[in-house]
Amino acid sequence: MDVEGKAEATWRSAPRRRIVPPRPPPAITSSGLFHLLPSDCLERVLAQLSPPALCQLMAVSRFLRLAASHSALWRKHCVALWPADTFTTAPPSPSTYSSRVHLFRGLTICSTSLGNEAEAASTLVRSMGGTWTDALTSATTHLLCGATHTKKARLALHSRGRIHLVCSNWLHRSVESAQLQPERVFVPRLLHGAVICVSGMPAEARRQVRNLVTRYGGVYDETLRPPRSTQPSTHLLLGSSNSAAIDKLQACKTCTVAASRWKVPVVNIAWLLDTVSLQVPADPLNYLRH
Repeated sequence: MDVEGKAEATWRSAPRRRIVPPRPPPAITSSGLFHLLPSDCLERVLAQLSPPALCQLMAVSRFLRLAASHSALWRKHCVALWPADTFTTAPPSPSTYSSRVHLFRGLTICSTSLGNEAEAASTLVRSMGGTWTDALTSATTHLLCGATHTKKARLALHSRGRIHLVCSNWLHRSVESAQLQPERVFVPRLLHGAVICVSGMPAEARRQVRNLVTRYGGVYDETLRPPRSTQPSTHLLLGSSNSAAIDKLQACKTCTVAASRWKVPVVNIAWLLDTVSLQVPADPLNYLRH
């Protein structure tokens, strides 16, 4: 046998090495010693776990799934997420919690003229997976509107539907039903949040202004009110000085001075007429009375 034949015989006779992959760790298919615990003791142990830990425990066994999905365990987590929950639509459960904890994921929500409600709304949005911003940005998807005459609201109206302008009820109804509500149902009215005071106008003109303001969701007020009042004035509507009586000119001047001190825009009747005709709140800076 030549050298080449010996090498081939040696290569064929060499034993083959088998590579055995490592065995995976055995899966946990039983509840271990948990089923030996008294029920009250097991409830106390599970009550100390967080919602993610309870969800992981539910995947261990059927026994632990039933124990960890008890409504008494999830009630406190659901209430901590939304204290106003009355559980009328669904009982406390893992599904009820998960449907709310990720309710606003992917949404960037801002607010305008909400007052004291803004802080509670921001906490609610963040706790349910959303992003809250104080400024209106290109990433904003929803604007919770307390008044349509603000600068933020006007920018949202001119965004061509990219930013949804909704009342604050949209937020609460979505949380209550545990699903996002259609924005078109909660679009604020044209003069939503506007409190309009009138000065220097005859009785017939006042009546027409009152009808327009109330028809489009605003509030008509005969008295100019300061910012810290229960319902502060947002606009002072002045009539023509030619049509006002002499005894009303002094009252009109007094209202104008007070509005200037309280930073209430003093506009003419054209502001209201243009707002109604265009169906978009007009910028009061273009209608200021000096």
